[in-house]
Amino acid sequence: MKNSILKYQFIITLMILLLGFSGIITIAIGCSQAAKPLDLVWKQLLRLLISSALIWGIANIRFERLKRVFPWCAAASLVLLYTLLKFGSKINGMRGWFRYEAISLQPSEPGKAFFLAGFVLMMTNNRVRKLPEILKIAVCGAYTALWMAAVLLQPDMGTSAVYAATFLVLLYFGNVKLRSLATVASAFAACAILFILKHPYAMRRIDGFLNPELDPLGRGWHLRQLLRAISRGSWFGVKSVNATWSKSYLPFAYNDSAFATISETVGMIGASIIPLAFLAVGIILIRLAEDIKHDEAAQLYVKGAAFMIVFQSFLHISVNIGLFPVTGITMVFISYGGSSMLSGALLTGIAFSALNSTQTTDNDQTR
Repeated sequence: MKNSILKYQFIITLMILLLGFSGIITIAIGCSQAAKPLDLVWKQLLRLLISSALIWGIANIRFERLKRVFPWCAAASLVLLYTLLKFGSKINGMRGWFRYEAISLQPSEPGKAFFLAGFVLMMTNNRVRKLPEILKIAVCGAYTALWMAAVLLQPDMGTSAVYAATFLVLLYFGNVKLRSLATVASAFAACAILFILKHPYAMRRIDGFLNPELDPLGRGWHLRQLLRAISRGSWFGVKSVNATWSKSYLPFAYNDSAFATISETVGMIGASIIPLAFLAVGIILIRLAEDIKHDEAAQLYVKGAAFMIVFQSFLHISVNIGLFPVTGITMVFISYGGSSMLSGALLTGIAFSALNSTQTTDNDQTR
């Protein structure tokens, strides 16, 4: 069992490195017109290497020890998110970063790992587990609402979608009845519609998504550039030297629009490797989680981490190919940014620690 888990952890780490290197190539293409185009490349390479080391460092910490600090980490992350609304820096209309000179941190990114940790501990708490299903959903829903409110006020629609989807999926993994899940999903949909109707900026995004041609230089600009870059890449790409759209016109070419940049360069056939790789990572983690029998929290965390990584990346891809309104959501391990890389490293490292708890318990029982 130990060797099997270790083997799969190496496979996942290798996939993460390959995804990270594809992101570095994307950054090199997207920032080629900058004054110092290699600066961002070297920064991202360093982040990728540090994140890989962090994954394995966390993996070697016993999951039982991590569970003791999860409540403190979740509380600290939540406080940071609400503090951000007062003292954070506003970039591209969103107050989502703490900045000090050249250093910046987007707390909502690493906060995803601790949101998940707190949620898992709550769901597996004996008192919560014994509650009637409706009350269990209400308690977990109130916890999720605290996090969603903090990011919606920034406003960050992408991260709030990740929290909402994770809430529903973990309820499913926690054996909540499908009828109850459908009711909760309907309530979420109603709240989302009400939020959009009451907030003009959200309505503008929806309108720009549905009718980009009505305001091609405003609300529809980003979506039009995404689709133009992808259409230029066609099936096999135009090669990096000819990726003029990503280099000159595509907004945030190596961050929010990373998949469009990749698609223009290598085409949709080459770019399809990216979602397949994320899907493979998610499937491997969830299958390994099924072997965790002794610790429900460990099993739920691994499944939740797998879902968050895959869902966020697929949401990024959906935005880039025009299936979802434009929102600032990164592709884990690929998009430029230390906060996004840290988020992926924390989720993966803690998931590895949870998987290693299986072999730790087996060893203890052998003794």
